[in-house]
Amino acid sequence: MENQFYIGSFQSNNNAVILKCRFNDASAEITVLDRLNAPRPSWLTTDENGHLLFAMETAELDGEEGGGIGIVGIHNGEFNLKSKLKIGSKGPTHLSCYGDFVYCSCYAEGTLVEVGLADGEFTGKIRTFKHEGKSVHKVRQDRPHPHFSLVTPDERYLAVCDLGLDKIMLYPIDRRLGITGEPRAYFAPSGTGPRHAVFSKDGRYLYVVCEMGCVVLTYAYFEGALTLVDSISTIEENESTVSQCGAIRINESGSELVVTNRGHDTAVFFTVCQNGKLIKNGSVKTPKWPRDCCFSPSGKWLLAAGQRSDEIEVYRYFYSDSAPLLERVRTVGITRLDDGVNPSSILFAD
Repeated sequence: MENQFYIGSFQSNNNAVILKCRFNDASAEITVLDRLNAPRPSWLTTDENGHLLFAMETAELDGEEGGGIGIVGIHNGEFNLKSKLKIGSKGPTHLSCYGDFVYCSCYAEGTLVEVGLADGEFTGKIRTFKHEGKSVHKVRQDRPHPHFSLVTPDERYLAVCDLGLDKIMLYPIDRRLGITGEPRAYFAPSGTGPRHAVFSKDGRYLYVVCEMGCVVLTYAYFEGALTLVDSISTIEENESTVSQCGAIRINESGSELVVTNRGHDTAVFFTVCQNGKLIKNGSVKTPKWPRDCCFSPSGKWLLAAGQRSDEIEVYRYFYSDSAPLLERVRTVGITRLDDGVNPSSILFAD
């Protein structure tokens, strides 16, 4: 079986591209099918139908300072830029789609930007929600830094991780109206810096990876409220290497969760227990600065993107004596696939 996937780039020069690739689920081989130039498309997501690819454009857009969003058609074999929009906020880091809107977390500006969509195009309607405050780290948390958003499983709220405030914000949301009110704020331990998050498959728990604290926080989620129930480190207690967490991903069955450490350059894998808590099973070395990782659709493989080594590494996910294991199978140098692009996002979308 073969699956199509896309690689986003953290480059800002002529090598800033989106790569359209094919993944062979039997051999773990990667083939580049096409490339599309874009101004530092460091994060990729799709609409709910999987027909459109949204690329977060971190670099200047049309010579103007600030970020933007590009819409790329990917349905029925197409791969072309349909439109782009300047969003008016600096330093976008993440995109998510829900209903008639795409949401952009803007780290540098301290804002969440809501962009209207209709029939696969931008409507021109933009609303900006400014976060306020700071936390304990005098350099990295002297102001808000929204980093990530996702919709809660009951589709009532948009959860936003703010690294600068040590908070997870829950904005009330509607598919057609967008954000409908003020957010509820839930705290992370001081100085941990919430970065990205995933929900358990039953929707009862939110797992938040914290970039600065190198921990995964487990929150119970019930009727629009979050309660912190557990915390587990992604590195060993005596680890001396300075590290920052990157990605957090959960497999399709919801039984396994993986987090990447940048600096320590590892992927750490956990078993998800029925009570929501995590059990650490081990780790494997990754390419340098693993900004993102992603399970293949079959769940047999994990792909990790080494932003600073220009590599995609493929690991086989399997069980031995009932314990999950990751085994490196293939290292693919992006320079062998394409000129160095600093891979920063991996997205499977057929």
